[in-house]
Amino acid sequence: MSASIKPDTAATAAALRARIENFDIGVLVRRANPEAKMSGLVNLDVDLQSEAGTVEELLANGTGYFDFSGQLDNIKAGIIDLWAVNLVASILSSTDENASQINCAVGRWSAQDGMLRPDLFFIDTSKIRICGSGEVDLKQRTVDLKIKPTAKKAEFFSLATPIALSGPFDDIGIGVARGGLV
Repeated sequence: MSASIKPDTAATAAALRARIENFDIGVLVRRANPEAKMSGLVNLDVDLQSEAGTVEELLANGTGYFDFSGQLDNIKAGIIDLWAVNLVASILSSTDENASQINCAVGRWSAQDGMLRPDLFFIDTSKIRICGSGEVDLKQRTVDLKIKPTAKKAEFFSLATPIALSGPFDDIGIGVARGGLV
């Protein structure tokens, strides 16, 4: 990890570079609960540059990228899968043997002058795939994201409804995305 700040009377320049490769999250999980079975490898790659008049404006003017990925093991998907799979079958077969697992999560977010947009954002479980799109405006401090689940096989009685996250950072609203029920 490295960071730099170059103070100036007009605008301060700053840069942040961080890289984590194949960090085993199981080590942290087992410190909290030695009996836990959760594990997996997590990667993070961040490269951001900015120039601003105040410290508070540094993120709002940031340009670069934020990448993360996780190859996860023994993490149950739980209620996430109810979002897009057959509700009746899920309730009737809720045994640990058939429990869906979170397989991986991947995101690549580009930052351009304070606008953060996902080039790629998804979470994969044994039964569904969740993809996201939209933007986060760090200048206006607002969020406008749409997250959509897709079942991996055809399902009856499914609630695969896209969700919208929108509003200011201090009051983000969660609801059905426009056209989601159709």
